[in-house]
Amino acid sequence: IGAINVPLLASMEGSQATRGTHPRFLDFMSQLLEKVVGCRITVKLPFLGCTKGDVARSLNVECFREIAKSTISCAHYPVRVEKGSNWKSCGLCPACIFRRVALHAAGIEESADVYQHDFLDPHSSQLDTKRLRYLMAYLLQIDSLSELDQNQLPFMVTRHLGMTGLLRPNESPRPYLDLFQRYRTEWYDLLSQARQKGCPWAH
Repeated sequence: IGAINVPLLASMEGSQATRGTHPRFLDFMSQLLEKVVGCRITVKLPFLGCTKGDVARSLNVECFREIAKSTISCAHYPVRVEKGSNWKSCGLCPACIFRRVALHAAGIEESADVYQHDFLDPHSSQLDTKRLRYLMAYLLQIDSLSELDQNQLPFMVTRHLGMTGLLRPNESPRPYLDLFQRYRTEWYDLLSQARQKGCPWAH
């Protein structure tokens, strides 16, 4: 999901929508490396076809669980720490939210003090509309995937896959359909937990 990177917001283009692990970019890197070194080198994405939750599940074993908890996904790290913040993860940037969904899907529980702002804490008084804008954008994105119920990819996803060269004419969209269905299910599971906790944004 992260590599395909369907823009979360219409304004998230160019540098705001990185494609550093997009399969087409990796194809181009393979071609460049081949020309530089003079032999065939192929850069592959081993987890293409997986959600971040799928990947995180492979870490939910005793020897890796604590390592998974020690990782940092925050888009503002390490700048926030360099500026004197005691928090490594803000909890509200797209990367932090994406991480929460994945670790929840994997069944990896984090302590309450990991994030500066915990959107799964119904008693947090600092989560105003502005702070929750990325979370709301994710929810709108998930809501826009309703066509998955009819076993169809939404137009915005199909268009993105076509424009970035992942889905060619007459090629079956089934792998991407399965991928986005699993991704939406991970979000639904997180939403269910948030509602049980009484988080206002989840209702």
